[in-house]
Amino acid sequence: MKKELLLLIGSSALAMIFAFLLAVDFYHMNEISSQVEDARNNLVTNSVISEKKNEIKSVNHK
Repeated sequence: MKKELLLLIGSSALAMIFAFLLAVDFYHMNEISSQVEDARNNLVTNSVISEKKNEIKSVNHK
């Protein structure tokens, strides 16, 4: 009886640890995903800014 109770408590503790680690993993995946999205948006913005600067330069040189 005591052995089964200890086994139940141990397996429950392992399940909780696993669930916690899984939640942390999902949190980090979302964090990384949002950072990648921000970086992509910055690249697009910088590209548009560069194009506009080049357009302005070409208009000024004419």
